Amino acid sequence: MENHYFLILSGRRIGINTVINKYASRRTSFFKSIRPQKAPSQKAGLQCHDALWDKCERLFRTGDIISVTDKDNSLPYFAQIRTLLCNHLGERFAALTWLVPTELANDAHEFDAEHFVHALSDSVMYPLEVIIF
Repeated sequence: MENHYFLILSGRRIGINTVINKYASRRTSFFKSIRPQKAPSQKAGLQCHDALWDKCERLFRTGDIISVTDKDNSLPYFAQIRTLLCNHLGERFAALTWLVPTELANDAHEFDAEHFVHALSDSVMYPLEVIIF
């Protein structure tokens, strides 16, 4: 059993370590002696960047042409980086504008700048780990 030491002041039991404020009410001085601390004010959300390094030490810039490999058929699809984003946890993402081949393209899965046009601005944020130059 622990020994608790109390001081009796004006008919009240107050712990030895309690700070006594003679202008405060009993509820304030006894029950609320430990004040809650504010959490650090860190802004949550995404920050936009013109260039970002990924974990593999590759530099991505806004406007770069990249490819993303499909899980199902293992074919590359091409896009242009519209925006680079970083969240408060340090995770890096890219917003992409997809490029589609024109009818003159020989192979739809081999990039030639003359045979691709902008098609769709995707709202999904892709992690930089899945993007390939």
